[in-house]
Amino acid sequence: MLSSDDGRDDNGKDQERTGDGKFTQKSSFTSPLKPEVKMKSDINEPLFSFSINNPFKKILQWLEYVKKHNATKFDMKINVPLVALPVFFVGILALLTSFFGLGQFAKNRQIESLPTPTPVLVIMPTGTPSPYKSSFIGIIQSTYYLPSITPKSTDSTDSAAINGRTFETNRYILLDHENKITFLDVASTIQMDGYVGKRVLITGLYDPSAQSLQISKNADIEIIR
Repeated sequence: MLSSDDGRDDNGKDQERTGDGKFTQKSSFTSPLKPEVKMKSDINEPLFSFSINNPFKKILQWLEYVKKHNATKFDMKINVPLVALPVFFVGILALLTSFFGLGQFAKNRQIESLPTPTPVLVIMPTGTPSPYKSSFIGIIQSTYYLPSITPKSTDSTDSAAINGRTFETNRYILLDHENKITFLDVASTIQMDGYVGKRVLITGLYDPSAQSLQISKNADIEIIR
């Protein structure tokens, strides 16, 4: 095959021309290379493989994330139908009631398991009551005692004769409506002869330990008519 000097070949009609009318030089075309396909053979591949990833990497990444984001935000949405809303609240209330009831039951069981302390009986000494001012109503009676074998003379103003014998009078008592006896501690300046056998109101210092009433003056005795 012959070609002309201007680059035209026998098939010039198929050759393109430039702007000045000359034929363009025909370039040779080569087809692209086909990629070499390498067939893998699975004959030498292992039947079973096992691998463990490093778990600390995830932990370190999570710690780094928490460090960058100081606060962690949790969002939770609960969708409850309007019809089931009362049932939902009743269930929550029952759950809370059972929770607190269980706590109270555990507390009571703990208290019951505690040992009961042994009671200690403390006996406090009883103090002697001090005399206090009080008033009594009753009948004054006189008592007698035998100071000696020798009888006293019958002309004594402070004596009485019983069965032909003379005894000295030196004690007076007050007998109330319940026959309760109160011993009278009478001052020596008070003449008690006019009050014996009469119902009187007496005011004085009462000593509960001796059951005695101290009388210091005549004004403390008033005859009740």
